[in-house]
Amino acid sequence: MVIHKGRIFIRVSIVTVLCLFFSAAIVAQPAQKSFWEHTKEGLSDPLIYSPLVAALALSFTDFDGEFSDYASEETPLFGSIKGAKDYSDNVTFKLLPLYAGLSQYFSLKSKGGGTFYQYVSFITPALATYLFNDFLKDRTGRLRPDSSNFESFPSSHTAIASSLTGVINFNFQDNEKYSLGVSLFNEIIVASVALARLEAKKHHLTDTLVGYSIGKFFAHMLHGYWQPQLKGEETLRGGAFINHKEVGLSLSYNF
Repeated sequence: MVIHKGRIFIRVSIVTVLCLFFSAAIVAQPAQKSFWEHTKEGLSDPLIYSPLVAALALSFTDFDGEFSDYASEETPLFGSIKGAKDYSDNVTFKLLPLYAGLSQYFSLKSKGGGTFYQYVSFITPALATYLFNDFLKDRTGRLRPDSSNFESFPSSHTAIASSLTGVINFNFQDNEKYSLGVSLFNEIIVASVALARLEAKKHHLTDTLVGYSIGKFFAHMLHGYWQPQLKGEETLRGGAFINHKEVGLSLSYNF
């Protein structure tokens, strides 16, 4: 399979950035949970594995293709294939990175500040998500509904949107007033991006379901690693803790 030089450059750049971030984090925060611990927590989250189960079930039916065909032919939400494509591009690659960056900034400020790496770490789950999606696209080679190429599975737009909103959910998880509302709003955003990709005739329904799970998984696994210890007696490291006593609230609740 031929891989364009531009994609190789992007992959190498992302791997380099991730390595730099992880090296800095290991030196700066050696007491954080291991990636294996975050991985186990992520795999046990029903909002991560349920879409995968649904995608597996749909793969044995005709509904996957029928729903995608209906969305691209009727374009009930965005009015046209171009409108759907433009929406998914703008939300995923412009609005959500800004939204996630602002949530990261104000979250760290409310906890007394953080390091440079922590302020920009909101992007690392999205980079890892992109890299893993790219790997799967090359290995699966599923034809897009518009027959433009064989990079349909999984949906990178949905995965990246899911990853970025996962970071935002994490940043708001200790805010009792806005946490639930923000999480619901973010899920609507991800759903709209997924539907836009269907209407743009770029993906099947199962592509978006798997992409959703991948994005949430990397947000769950990676983002908690970067969070600083709160000032005083409170800490927040991958879960909710008050006065060093664990509260019955898992990270998956808000995802």
